[in-house]
Order: sequence, then structure tokens, then C-alpha cells
Amino acid sequence: MLIAYLTGQRVSDNLEITLDDIHGGAIWFAQNKTDTRLRVELRAELASLITKIT
Repeated sequence: MLIAYLTGQRVSDNLEITLDDIHGGAIWFAQNKTDTRLRVELRAELASLITKIT
């Protein structure tokens, strides 16, 4: 839930990310609802959280 809050993405989209989606200082999402690809930069709290869980 915290990743969904920090990224502003739907919970279902967050559940589908893998380590391969995290590169170049960002998380790359493929949104299920609109089929759009987008990038969310890893900054401050989000970067810290990703580091803790990987």
C-alpha cells in the first residue's frame, strides 16, 4: 500500500511490478486500465522503501 501511495498508481498496477521494472533511477509501470507505460522517479522516501524491500 505504501508503494501505491508514494507512486500514485493503482494497487493492482503496483502488485505487478518486478525488479526488472526498476531501472534507470525509476519504476516503469504498464498501467492495466489504460495500457499506458509511465515512469515514476525513485526519490527520497520511495527510493528508501525500494532499497529496504529488495
